[in-house]
Amino acid sequence: METLVKKHDILSLSRLQLFRNVDLLSPSLHDLLGSCIYRKLAVDEIVLSTRKENHYLYVVLKGRLVIQLSKHDDIPFATVEPGECVGEMSIIDSRIPYEKISASEETMVLVIEREILWRMISASLRFPEIYCTLCLSASAIVILLLRIVWRCNVSISVMQ
Repeated sequence: METLVKKHDILSLSRLQLFRNVDLLSPSLHDLLGSCIYRKLAVDEIVLSTRKENHYLYVVLKGRLVIQLSKHDDIPFATVEPGECVGEMSIIDSRIPYEKISASEETMVLVIEREILWRMISASLRFPEIYCTLCLSASAIVILLLRIVWRCNVSISVMQ
């Protein structure tokens, strides 16, 4: 994982779902963004592992990440495209991730450390969109997992 030092492109960041309708030029948020870094991920580089606690939110800027629920899966469970983020569930519940997430191609991510993210959220009176976006993202994951469980149960019932 190559860490890059680069100036934030406010226009590009404002187009991301996480920062949509957020004033990125406000001094407090701009200072918090200054603590975030950019990383270039190589193909097959692991971002989240089921063996290690996660302390970061990764926002995909360019490229693609793949989610695998089992190390034996040849076909990814899902993909994460530019503008989407990963890591929010393990930050919210403070547990080791349930899935392995890796880069399927060279990928650029914005990395937001857990404490910085919580400081952004604690300023939710000024930036409620960040909080709402994270909640929507987390709930989408839960809904997707519930659908999978439901489909598995239906398949088992039909087979019996």
